[in-house]
Amino acid sequence: MGWPRPVRAVPLRHHGPVADTQPYRPRKRGYESAKDMLWSLIPIVIAVVAFVYFCGPGEDQVTTVDPQGDISSAAREVDYPLVAPAVLGDQWQATSAVLLRDDDDRVTGLSIGYLTPDGATGRYVISSGDRDAVLDRALANAEIVNDPDGEPVQLGGLTWVPVSSSGGRAMVAEGEGFVAVVSGTAAYAELRELAGSVQPAK
Repeated sequence: MGWPRPVRAVPLRHHGPVADTQPYRPRKRGYESAKDMLWSLIPIVIAVVAFVYFCGPGEDQVTTVDPQGDISSAAREVDYPLVAPAVLGDQWQATSAVLLRDDDDRVTGLSIGYLTPDGATGRYVISSGDRDAVLDRALANAEIVNDPDGEPVQLGGLTWVPVSSSGGRAMVAEGEGFVAVVSGTAAYAELRELAGSVQPAK
């Protein structure tokens, strides 16, 4: 009796693609490919672009105020005849109005900020006190370059003296118990327009 012959393994023949029987497993966090990260960023980019397009800032908006209430309050409180800008064109925009007070919280004057028609800044300050102190306050402690910086001019019933400083131009007028200053980055032409608009406050 002989030994049985060994059985030769016959290779299987594939008649088509073999189906992947392994279940889908998402990549673990931290093992994503660059392509995966790129695709995940697309919705975020689209959302940001849409927000900027529909809700983003447009043209610069200027916040304006009505200074008349502070003008009336100052006129009642100060002990001198208050004068303030009254007749300015529509292109002049008041951007701030503040009552000025001393250390005892008494109203001594008024400060009104403007955006001029040329897009520069202008400021009107009136207060009791000496000329240098009021001018220094109006110019926010800027260094005086020339005082005077030209010939005085008569505007709005007051004599205005041009002054130049490291912070811009100014014009100063002294009245009965007060000093008034117009200042800012505006040209003298616009400062003269601002100074010429002052009238006794009601």
